[in-house]
Amino acid sequence: MPVVGTIAGAVYFIFAVVVAVLPCYLLGLGCPYCNCWGDGQVSCDHCDYDEESFGYYDVLSSPCDDFYQKIIDSEALIIGGDSLPANLQGLFWLTEQEGSSSIMSFAGSDDGAPFSTGALTEDDTYQIKIAGDRIWSYKDPEDFNWRWFAPYLGLSYEFLFNDATDPTYANIIVTPLSGRAKNLFPNGIPQSIMGFDMYTTPHHIYPNSVNWFRNTSVFTIPSADSSYNLVQVVSANGSKLEPAFTNWQHECHQYGGNVYWHKLAAQ
Repeated sequence: MPVVGTIAGAVYFIFAVVVAVLPCYLLGLGCPYCNCWGDGQVSCDHCDYDEESFGYYDVLSSPCDDFYQKIIDSEALIIGGDSLPANLQGLFWLTEQEGSSSIMSFAGSDDGAPFSTGALTEDDTYQIKIAGDRIWSYKDPEDFNWRWFAPYLGLSYEFLFNDATDPTYANIIVTPLSGRAKNLFPNGIPQSIMGFDMYTTPHHIYPNSVNWFRNTSVFTIPSADSSYNLVQVVSANGSKLEPAFTNWQHECHQYGGNVYWHKLAAQ
């Protein structure tokens, strides 16, 4: 996932600045991005991204304590349903992310195929836009990944699962969808530079939740401080899974007390 630890985070930062951000500002290349905060190369009424590849996205927010009800009322992230394998249903908390990523979903959204279709493909893969329509949330709108990295590179994750009905492992291909980074890495960032995978494993603190352990490697070297657990906090039927949900809520309050996400804007 986009938030990683010290070593991998440094690689991400350098990659984003060199490939995406620096050319826009120093070379005046007219990068086709809209910036929600009005301080970018282009400003619009709506949010980030290359219009041709993405469309426009509004940034929405909620206090941590109200986020669950907004989910239930279909105003926030979409809960992954029974069109997905059981291990991918519901909502998942990206642990140990400090102020960055919070909760994500494999649910179907309005991003449009091949992204977030709500079901694995015939070859057991699934692709999402990191800052797509109601499938990823953050705790801090000033976080580097949220404010700069995702908007300028438009990252997608393609999960290559080992089984269609009961996946327990996935290799993850990271692909930029916007600007020059897309041309530089049309088939995804090489695993030799940044490698991601994940596998299911029980978590002793969260026995009621599906748990995926997410590995990160930088230049093929495993990065322990960049790996984390992806813990199910809401089930497919919308029930809170404890103690995971309460622990997520406690963490959310430690980093500003709000959650932020994107929603595809009406055109």
